[in-house]
Amino acid sequence: MKTLIAIIATTFAATAANALESHYGTIVYSQGEYHCVYENDGAPKNMKWVYFAMERRAGRGDSRDFSVQRKVDEVVDSGSTISAGSGLDARYVGWYCKFLERHSHHPAPPVVPTSN
Repeated sequence: MKTLIAIIATTFAATAANALESHYGTIVYSQGEYHCVYENDGAPKNMKWVYFAMERRAGRGDSRDFSVQRKVDEVVDSGSTISAGSGLDARYVGWYCKFLERHSHHPAPPVVPTSN
């Protein structure tokens, strides 16, 4: 339960601080490592990070669960698929993965008063 609360709090803090939006993918194991795969069925997305929630198969004290975050910096067009590797092999179990999208913030142009 503590782990779940920590994951939620971390995700909320990262999202609030950096204006990141989560897009959950599917974990697949191929070529000796876990990958996160996401098919974009909406508008183009500016993916900045991929996040993996993992668990060690062999216990090491109280913290068998951990997470890995890798930078991807890739724009995914509508109808396209993005895949990113975790660098982790079958010694671990993948819980879930997600891509974190950064929304571009474009402030409104300044209002310039006009003279009549």
